[in-house]
Amino acid sequence: EKADIKMMAVEIERIVNNFQNEFQNGSLADQKDQIRRFVSAVVVYRSDRPRVRCYIRKIPLIQQSTGLSLQCVAGGGFEPSTYGL
Repeated sequence: EKADIKMMAVEIERIVNNFQNEFQNGSLADQKDQIRRFVSAVVVYRSDRPRVRCYIRKIPLIQQSTGLSLQCVAGGGFEPSTYGL
């Protein structure tokens, strides 16, 4: 199935533009979904100097209910392996 890039761009723009309003007015479950669209991972380093690293997606996830999907795959040479991105 051929992806409709224009429809994806419109949906991504809508997600980005409505983030603050939907986050502030959404339930806790909705807020978690909003964060998951933009954050791919959070890693906590527990050491003498604890820190947290947050990985932000370049393109937010699109809800499956839209019927649109976009899959990004990292190129060769990335370490560690990035399979499944």
